[in-house]
Amino acid sequence: MKKNKINIKMIIFCILVASALFLGIICLFLGIKTTFLTNKKTKNYLTTTAYYNNYEIYDLNDKDDTTYRLIYVYKVNDNYYTIKTDYGSGYIPDMNSERQVKYNPNNPSDAIFLGTNANSLLIYFGIFFFLNGMAFILGYLNILGVFYKIRINIFGLYIGIVFSIVGIGFIRLQLGKASSIISVIKQIKFWILIPIMFIIAGIFQIVKCLLEIKRKH
Repeated sequence: MKKNKINIKMIIFCILVASALFLGIICLFLGIKTTFLTNKKTKNYLTTTAYYNNYEIYDLNDKDDTTYRLIYVYKVNDNYYTIKTDYGSGYIPDMNSERQVKYNPNNPSDAIFLGTNANSLLIYFGIFFFLNGMAFILGYLNILGVFYKIRINIFGLYIGIVFSIVGIGFIRLQLGKASSIISVIKQIKFWILIPIMFIIAGIFQIVKCLLEIKRKH
């Protein structure tokens, strides 16, 4: 009797998919949990405007010194306080660029940024890894012909949705780091075209799949 051969490619495929899903779930869990606890803690905090003032190297092991921890200054009752980003940034904003912060009225030095922070980045990457893991699964099922009898192109529609979410999510994260879309464009420059192309490609794919339903009717 012939021995069953081990499908190495399938094992590698399963490991990659499981890793992406697991990493996505972990990032989502940690990001959502920490965001919930932070929102609960800062429920009675007050909001004010902070202004970019300086930066420091985010990671001392960064030999190129290209990742920065941004430092902002805000004023409460004629006293000035500083707050640093809890994530690394690849670019430096204009001097006095604005960010909204929430501070503890009983201890103004205790403050957090509104908008993008380490927790929102965790959530974004969690969604990214999870959606990509699911894309591999749906792609494999599509090859097997599981969706053959369904009038809509399930895999194509899903890819369109993923592209749109990734593009919109990236822009949303960048807006959370700046005061306006103009500031975002000034900071990341022509790189803004990448998420825009993702969104356009995603919408095109979604519309294409929906139009195919009408043709089949």
